[in-house]
Amino acid sequence: MAKIKLLPREVYSKIAAGEVIDGPYSVVRELIDNSVDAEAGQIKIYTKNGGKELIVVQDDGEGMSWEDAELALKRHATSKISEAQDLEHIRTMGFRGEALSSISSVSDFELITKDRESDSGVKLNCEYGRFIKIEPVSFSAGTKISVRNLFENLPARKRFMKSNRSENSRVKDVVIKKALCFNGIAFRYESEDSLVITLPKGQSKIERIKSLFGEEIEKHLIKFEYREDRFSIGGFITDRNYTLSNRNGQYLFINKRPIYNRTIQYIINEAAKRFITQGRYIYAFIYIDISPELVDVNVHPAKLEVKIKIEKDLSSALYRLIQNVYQSRVFYSKKQLISDNTETVKLDNFLKKESGKKNNRFDLFKKSLSEDKKEGLYLVRDQNKPIHEPNETEKSEVYMFSELKTSGLVAEELKSAGINIDSLEYAGSIFNEFLIFDESESFLLVDQHAAHERILYEIFTRKYDNLNPSENLLVPINLTPPPGMYDDILDHKDDFLSAGIEIEPFGDDSINIVSIPALLPEDKESRIVLEFFNEYFERRSFPEEGSLKERFLKYAACKSAIKEGDRINREEAFYLLKELLKCNIPYMCPHGRPTLLRIKRDYIERIFKRR
Repeated sequence: MAKIKLLPREVYSKIAAGEVIDGPYSVVRELIDNSVDAEAGQIKIYTKNGGKELIVVQDDGEGMSWEDAELALKRHATSKISEAQDLEHIRTMGFRGEALSSISSVSDFELITKDRESDSGVKLNCEYGRFIKIEPVSFSAGTKISVRNLFENLPARKRFMKSNRSENSRVKDVVIKKALCFNGIAFRYESEDSLVITLPKGQSKIERIKSLFGEEIEKHLIKFEYREDRFSIGGFITDRNYTLSNRNGQYLFINKRPIYNRTIQYIINEAAKRFITQGRYIYAFIYIDISPELVDVNVHPAKLEVKIKIEKDLSSALYRLIQNVYQSRVFYSKKQLISDNTETVKLDNFLKKESGKKNNRFDLFKKSLSEDKKEGLYLVRDQNKPIHEPNETEKSEVYMFSELKTSGLVAEELKSAGINIDSLEYAGSIFNEFLIFDESESFLLVDQHAAHERILYEIFTRKYDNLNPSENLLVPINLTPPPGMYDDILDHKDDFLSAGIEIEPFGDDSINIVSIPALLPEDKESRIVLEFFNEYFERRSFPEEGSLKERFLKYAACKSAIKEGDRINREEAFYLLKELLKCNIPYMCPHGRPTLLRIKRDYIERIFKRR
């Protein structure tokens, strides 16, 4: 009796349909899902020319009968669900019955399969949605699907495919995610004549992670777990000594399905950021098991996103769990529980207090200004003379500053009002973020980060214009872009060079940064450059041609400046204000935010009903 059935209209009309095939990686993703659902113990993947010319996925699962094979290529034909209620408790990877139909309509398609009860297998051929033939064949139990010349019948879509290297990288990413989900299954991925991934059957989760990410990661992994009636959370995160410059090492699985969830990814990094060096990101392998009734996987054509009915409770538990992991490790390291070479931490008592002081970054501020003065790049101006006559592109920034005038809270153009530094009294700071200077009949409120950012931006701009914009690195910085972005990076090679960043391809899916801007602080140069790249990786887009240099200078100034929460003393506060007023545009940071406000005494008195 056939296992595969055509879904009735009242069922498939409720399925979130859509094209699931947009490249070789999605073919591999859908075929691996079918192999997993067929209870395969081993899955083999092969690609040629990035999967454009050939993709082969073979498994040793339960296979299909002749009758099932004939139905398999029909739209909405599936063995996973049979009625609309089944959509509310899906446990299988596939369920829509669209994958094989979609793949066979855009390729030269061949299916060879045999179930365990049949004496012989069946071979079925289809060319771009047109049935060719079906015939018996000698084959062992399982399924082998070959996909040739993808999108040959759709030239427009074919042009959107990336280079072979980029497409192979995306396929590799799919295989890694599936292998992390199903650590009991053996995986083998070959591309052309290269063995890319080979993983044995029956591995534990930590063995699978170690096989994919190297032996070194094992001693830095912290195992954690939490259970309640509605869901359980388990997995591994790395300690503060084993991090990345991007989020590429973070994986989230819900009911064994690789998922992208912006909220949960934010929670992971927000919970860890107090314990991790700024600009670094932990490895995270998060496995969430949740009652199928509380999660809807029928919302995205590629099943990459889900709706979680109790997302707030789940996120809150995960946040507390990760914080507890790091607080237990940082403050109670002598009580670590060791299991399988990893630390296991259970969610019980949540520690709420943090010890230690924050780092003071003001040394960078003093150093950058003193060096710049020696080069004669600063001009001492008369306080009574206009500091800067804005050009057309800067007038909008100056006007933005003037726009901040509201009743008694006045953000005046201070160059016309004048600021007498010698008459000011430093009254301290609020929130370790805003500096207060008393002017007797008014006071200045200075945003310490925005002010320092403006100072550094003008320093960096002058240095860039006057000096050699880049310097060669003795040891290049290696960087692996996210899948699908490798070609985009190389396409913008000249734009990066205009910003003083020289890149070269390295291997199949990574690049080397061989030179960086000479203007960057020595102790921060690598981190700033890597974070700059990661910002665009997250956006998955690049600035318009010619604007990358300007954006990099703004980014470098922002990341080099003192931050909110950094304590500075009276001498440093005056130094900051004096150098700010020497800038060409002292009233706002490079991103257009105000650096200082003047608030008059009579306004404060009116607030307190004194006038």
